[in-house]
Parts: sequence; C-alpha cells; structure tokens
Amino acid sequence: MDHVAKLNRESIEQALALLGERLEQTTIAPVTLLVCGGASLIATRMVSRLVTKDIDVVAFVRDNAVLDKAKPFPALLDKCVAEVAAMLQLPAFWINPGPTSLLDAGLPEGIMNRLAETRHYGSKLTVLFIGRLDDIGHRGMEIVEQIVTIFENYGFDTEIIAASVRHPLHVLDGAL
Repeated sequence: MDHVAKLNRESIEQALALLGERLEQTTIAPVTLLVCGGASLIATRMVSRLVTKDIDVVAFVRDNAVLDKAKPFPALLDKCVAEVAAMLQLPAFWINPGPTSLLDAGLPEGIMNRLAETRHYGSKLTVLFIGRLDDIGHRGMEIVEQIVTIFENYGFDTEIIAASVRHPLHVLDGAL
C-alpha cells in the first residue's frame, strides 16, 4: 500500500501485537526494539495527539544495554513487517529504522534507564518506548530558546508557558 498510515494508540498496539504473533511463527531470535517519536509518545500516553504516520525504530537492543543500528531489519523481521502491513492494510514503512542514524551521534549515557515504558508482544518481540527529545540526546529546551528568539526578533507580544517539565534543569532553563 502506498497510502500514509494514520496509526492511533489502538492500531499501534494491534500492529505490534500482530507483529509479535507473526514473529512467534518464525525461527528468529527474540527482537528488542528501541522506539521513539510520535508512536512512542502516543503509545505511552505522553501526548494527546491522536495519530502518527509510522513507528520509528532507533535501535535493536541486545543484552539489555547494547544498542545496534536498526538498519537493515533482519530478513525474517522484514517479512513479518510486510505480512502485518498486508493484513492491516498499512504502508510498507509502518515501522521503520528511519532514526537509527541517531546512533552515529551517540545517544545519551544511561538511555536505558530513561525509558517511558517496556512492552512485550509474545516471547519474540519487546518494545522499549523512549518518551521525549531529551531522552534521545536532544536538548528539548533548546527549541523553547529558539522560539523565544523568534518572538523577540519580530516583536511578538506573547507568553511562553513551559509544560511537561521533567526535572529541575527544565525549570531553570525555562526561567532563563
């Protein structure tokens, strides 16, 4: 299918559960995926956003700590992904290793201790959901700083409210 997926919380769960079922029927070793982006935020209820176009896989995780590039997917995983796409009428890229290049820059130390949630879909698929930009090596408050600069440059009379504050550094950054 060539259309763009509109994955909501229910369809994300359905697709991952079906992928887990399909993997159970293969000889593939158990797979652990580190997932970020809109699907991760939706699945863990961190945002009220209703849909996303895909599930972004940052890395394969082995031994609960070692991160390997998710590109390319192993052949059996690719086959099962294609089967789920066909069964649920999803585009071929419904789950993909798009952001795996983040590993080149290096994810922050301790990333495995900052997961939003871990879910098991059978014995062969585990998904680790990352919650926020800060958790994958980006300074989320940097975006706020850029917005403030834009508003100041154009003389916009506005207030910026910091939300979803996770730790004291966010408070300090937001106040500055």
